[in-house]
Formats: sequence, structure tokens, C-alpha cells
Amino acid sequence: MDALNTRIIEVMDKNGLTKSSFAAKLGVSLPLIAHICSGRNKPGIELIQKVMQAFPEINPHWLLLGQGNMFNQATPKADLSEILRQINDLKVLTKEPKAIFKTISSYHKILLDELIHLKEMGINIVQGEQILDRLSHDLDALQREIVSKLND
Repeated sequence: MDALNTRIIEVMDKNGLTKSSFAAKLGVSLPLIAHICSGRNKPGIELIQKVMQAFPEINPHWLLLGQGNMFNQATPKADLSEILRQINDLKVLTKEPKAIFKTISSYHKILLDELIHLKEMGINIVQGEQILDRLSHDLDALQREIVSKLND
């Protein structure tokens, strides 16, 4: 029996499939699988493609050439924990400035309100000075009028 046939059988066995269920999974006839298992026929390229599509975890080098492990080696996942920690640290740092900006914004509003109030006070002061000047002028005039009547 050919080594390729043996590897096909091994794929079937490792997946716990019967010849019938293996044929159904690949979408091929049961006699084709039976002939491959008996060594009567060699698997063709179409069957090999179907095996690779149905079992993506199978290493194609192993299946075709018998090289390497039967199953693809899992690619080690990158350790992103340090990057995630740094991102979290940055998120924490961005919250503090937001609070500071919120406080600055509230003080800015208070200062703008005070400026409006001071402007109104300035107008009132000018008006008050004008009123006091008129009152002083009127009092001077009244005083002169009283003095003049007393002297008459």
C-alpha cells in the first residue's frame, strides 16, 4: 500500500470516522474510499484537495509528502498583555485631564459671569458718579440760593 494511502487512512482514523462517514464528509463515493483503504487505488489530486478542505488542521506537507507533523502547528499567540496594560494606563491618564478641563471650564464660566457683573458695576459706578456730581451741583446751587435769601 502506498504511503499516501496510509496517511489518508490515518486522517480518517484520527477523526474517528468510518469509511462511509469519511466519504460523506468529503462528498465522494464510498467505493472510492474503500479502494483507497485497500490500496487498490491511489488518491487523486481532487480527493487530496477535499481532505485538505474538510480538515484544515491537517498539515499539507505531511499529507502530500509525509514531512512534519500530521497537524498544523499552532502559531504561538503574541503576548499582548503589556500593550493592553499600557493602553489601560493611558486611558486612566486621559480621565484626569478630562476632569481638569471640566474644572477649568466651570471656572471659565464663573469668570465670564464675573466679567459681565463687573461691567454692569462699572456702568453703575459711572452713573452713580454722574448722579453724585449732579447732586453736589444741586446742593451747591441750593446752598447759594439759601445764602442769597438770607442775605436779602
